Amino acid sequence: MKIATYNIWNNETNLLVRKPHILREIMECDADVIALQEVRDKILAQELARNANYPTCYCQCFPDEEECLCIMSRLPVAASGSWMEECNAIYAVFQTEEKRFSIINAHLPWDSAAEREKQIVAIILRAEQLPEGNIYLLGDFNCSPTSDVQRFLMGECLLNHQEAKPRWYDLAVSFAERKEMQPYATLDFRKNPNLKGNSIENSERFDRILIRNPYPRKFPELIRVTLFGQYMDEESGLCASDHYGVLAELK
Repeated sequence: MKIATYNIWNNETNLLVRKPHILREIMECDADVIALQEVRDKILAQELARNANYPTCYCQCFPDEEECLCIMSRLPVAASGSWMEECNAIYAVFQTEEKRFSIINAHLPWDSAAEREKQIVAIILRAEQLPEGNIYLLGDFNCSPTSDVQRFLMGECLLNHQEAKPRWYDLAVSFAERKEMQPYATLDFRKNPNLKGNSIENSERFDRILIRNPYPRKFPELIRVTLFGQYMDEESGLCASDHYGVLAELK
């Protein structure tokens, strides 16, 4: 099974040029389930799903906005829902012949650490209500892997007097440790042409895929974690988005 997350950048900058590149990246990624952030509107979400051959496209808009979060799937969806009134997240529950699992697509606020912490706690509490089975948390966390948001998910600190229990595991970190390397940045101010010219901000790994500890069940086998969306179009000189996507393959 392949799952992916991709912030496609809701920005008018060269959007008409970037849109076919976004579609190409999604199609070449070829994930069974992909979570998209910063989708301009539901029309774009449905267009991408149709052209990339995803029969299921569940999307919900932020309150009083056209921008939406989207989960596109080639696997059967048993249930889906939105937590948008409380936190920037939607979810889908999948039921195959052998397994049941859930995907949470989250896009935490970029402009407030307090609001990010409030929302991640709300997401984790909501996740406890999902059906039994593996739970994956995907999206743009808008904070570094050393932030209190990530430490909270790893069970290393409390937020708002709440504890993430069971803890969550970052699949890119797990894969990188096996390969004796460091996980790659997904917001790349040095190489992504959409971000070049900013000599102050540091490249960061904002986009992540996590799995909740399934104990006493076994973890799935992690095959690989890779980036996508790094292709630079020769004609426009642009990447599809200001973020790179993350793809995880599991058995």
